Amino acid sequence: MSLQLPAAPAAYDRNDQASVRLLLQAQDRRTLKRDGDLVLGAGLRLVAVAPDGTRWALGVDDAGATTWTAV
Repeated sequence: MSLQLPAAPAAYDRNDQASVRLLLQAQDRRTLKRDGDLVLGAGLRLVAVAPDGTRWALGVDDAGATTWTAV
């Protein structure tokens, strides 16, 4: 995924800067960080790819047991 920002205006525009900052903040909330826990909410999954190319999704039930399901 790449970040697509609007083209810069020819002259400084306070409203344009505010809009760009909001876009950057929204994108920042969507990106993974390297300094903390990785928490995936409901509907999201971790998919690992085996050396043979098989894709496996990690699941966790309410008791904390993990499962791997081919996807």
